[in-house]
Amino acid sequence: MIPQDFYKEETRCDFLVTTKRKKVWAIQLEILNIFKEICAKYKLKYFAVDGTLLGVVRHKGFIPWDDDIDVAMPRSDFERLLKVVRGELSYYEDLIIQYETFDKNYSTPHARITNIKTTAYFPHVWRTGLDVPQGIFIDIFPYDNVPNSQWKKKIHRLVYKSVAYMLHDKQNKYTYENSSMSARILRICSRLLFLFTDVDTVFNWTQKHIQKYNLDFSCKKFGGISTFYQIEQEAKLKEWFDELVELPYENTFIACPKMYEDVLSHTFGDWKKMIKGGSMHDGCFYDPDKPYTYYKGLYEKNLPNTL
Repeated sequence: MIPQDFYKEETRCDFLVTTKRKKVWAIQLEILNIFKEICAKYKLKYFAVDGTLLGVVRHKGFIPWDDDIDVAMPRSDFERLLKVVRGELSYYEDLIIQYETFDKNYSTPHARITNIKTTAYFPHVWRTGLDVPQGIFIDIFPYDNVPNSQWKKKIHRLVYKSVAYMLHDKQNKYTYENSSMSARILRICSRLLFLFTDVDTVFNWTQKHIQKYNLDFSCKKFGGISTFYQIEQEAKLKEWFDELVELPYENTFIACPKMYEDVLSHTFGDWKKMIKGGSMHDGCFYDPDKPYTYYKGLYEKNLPNTL
């Protein structure tokens, strides 16, 4: 349970954290706790990553100007989660798991546990007119091995990014907004590719390609490479994640790599230096009190992010 005083407006690091932002955080914390229970029940390994890990270590909670929770899992644990999570979430009428194998309109290559009685409105998704649940969520990233060879890394990323772009273009997702020459060429390739195959086949191929090196035990690094990864920033030493520790996070605890300083330095450089900025979801409109269905048909008004 979230205590009532949690919702009080306050200033953190000279940043005003509004009651509305607190409500969004509270929903995400509730989802996180349910996710943690599932992981404990099935002995699944997970850990905080990216801005969430930075928030844990530097703020013992959310970065004040952040608006999401990011966790990751080794691919084997992620796949085991997908097999059980829908059954576990069936006890909660407001929660669903989002992943492309469950919903063909969902194109993001990582999973989300989403509260469908809330709103997290992404204009670039809603402009497509697709019927995709747009509730407040936590992100769950699968971590896959990255080859040791520099040139293999580059080829691995280039092939995945190119094919995934063509897949998104076929699904009329958000890539149409990119007008670069390479994007135009890939759109033409997409039209040709899907004359001979279908979305399911290409999606399954991209998943196999992402996991290409997972049985190569010589690989020293892994990371969330399914998200058009930046090769060096995303590829992290696996040994940093061998041991995990539970650290305070707002009114709960979250698993983190014991060598979190190495992870943060690799990801952010001087992570102790406070740099105020937006979150990864700038432009997203949140409403913790109304379901996303309430806003259907209103997306063209470009509702502002009022956190």
